[in-house]
Amino acid sequence: MIDIYSACVEHCGTIAQIHVTSWQEAYRGIIPDAVLDNLSAPHRAERWRKTMLDHPTQPTFIATIFGDPVGFVNGGARRGDILREDAEVYALYVLRRAQRRRIGTQLVEALARALQQHGFNSLCLWVAKDNGPARRFYERLGGSQTAEKVEHRDDFDLVEVAYAWPRIDRINLLNA
Repeated sequence: MIDIYSACVEHCGTIAQIHVTSWQEAYRGIIPDAVLDNLSAPHRAERWRKTMLDHPTQPTFIATIFGDPVGFVNGGARRGDILREDAEVYALYVLRRAQRRRIGTQLVEALARALQQHGFNSLCLWVAKDNGPARRFYERLGGSQTAEKVEHRDDFDLVEVAYAWPRIDRINLLNA
């Protein structure tokens, strides 16, 4: 049984573990192994704790299968000025063992509903250009690729592409 629930500061450790594991699963061959191998769930949990305390109204949801946490989503107002949509998915991660079960779709649906309740009308996100499975998922949701950028990190550069939904209420939740 899949459950989606709103996360709070007490869930930061869970979110961090999913975040780190998902990165290690999804980005092998895209991000240098040394970066992935040095990711730390405790460090990530502290970053999530700060984010949730600094932005308490920013919607974050966790997905579980029979009580086992397997994914999360987080979003809010669009960051930066490259894109024109008013809301952004900041993070969407589902553990590999739980993919292809509509969990990502349910997380996007929960976030979209929460963002609409906060007055947002459109949605965008950035994804690694070389992350084919994630890109195909966003395309099945009806997202259109709208931009590309290079994200300069300390140890590497990451090419990202943007997907956008001009109307948040028109995300294709049936085919994803």
